Amino acid sequence: MPTFAKSTFSKMLEAVLWSSAACNPINSDKVERAMIEDIHAATQMLPGVTAQIIYDFIILALYLRTLTSVARYSFYSGIAAFAILLLIQRIFVVASQAAEKISAETSMKITSDFSNTLDGLTHIHSMKWHGSIWKQLLVDLGAAQQATREKLRLGPWVAMAVDLTVVGLMTTMAISLVIFRNSISVYLIALCISAGCKLQRPAVQMMELLLTLANTKESLSRMEYFRSNFESEEVREAVVLPERWGEDASIEFNRAVIGNHAPITGIAIPGRSVTIRGRSGS
Repeated sequence: MPTFAKSTFSKMLEAVLWSSAACNPINSDKVERAMIEDIHAATQMLPGVTAQIIYDFIILALYLRTLTSVARYSFYSGIAAFAILLLIQRIFVVASQAAEKISAETSMKITSDFSNTLDGLTHIHSMKWHGSIWKQLLVDLGAAQQATREKLRLGPWVAMAVDLTVVGLMTTMAISLVIFRNSISVYLIALCISAGCKLQRPAVQMMELLLTLANTKESLSRMEYFRSNFESEEVREAVVLPERWGEDASIEFNRAVIGNHAPITGIAIPGRSVTIRGRSGS
């Protein structure tokens, strides 16, 4: 990564200096300093993001292992879990197509409704919850919903997907509770639901880190694309610069061609920055 950044930096700097057509030392220093800061920030962020993703992956694996180890599935509960996950997938597709119409309140209400349903199932089968256990479950669920609110900038449909996944896990636990009501301990089911609630926060954080890494990769790829496709620039007319640079000393340039796109024309005034805009960026 440092080698790629260094190579991109040197070639991009050369392209920007040529495109300015004046090569004023003040502008050159500003461009160089800005590029050094941008590339340093991008390369410095990658190790931390990668380490955080690995850490979150381990946490998710531990939570999933807890869920699978304490739950005693039968053939019927496995079919029910598959049907629930298939239903979640279908709902997720519809939700992603109408992301603008789905609000955070809707997803939180769905999660709360399933929580109330699970509470009703426990009382139907005469398995009373211990007060402290139920209180802790509500705290975990509230923390998960708060994490969803904080991460809404990722898009309501992303938060909705995480909520639906947790809903699927809780529903599967409820089905298992009904089927194995005589063999499963209430404390084991409570542990499963608690793990499901705690699963939501690292899942949202991991999505955010993956999007951050994708955005970083996109910016570096855009820089590489601009560098590799920058072909040439020609000064249309030779201009004799006066002793004092001013508005009359502007240099008109054209044919700053990027790939096969249309030529870019403009005015380069010595002592001022020049921005070339195209499909690959500015």
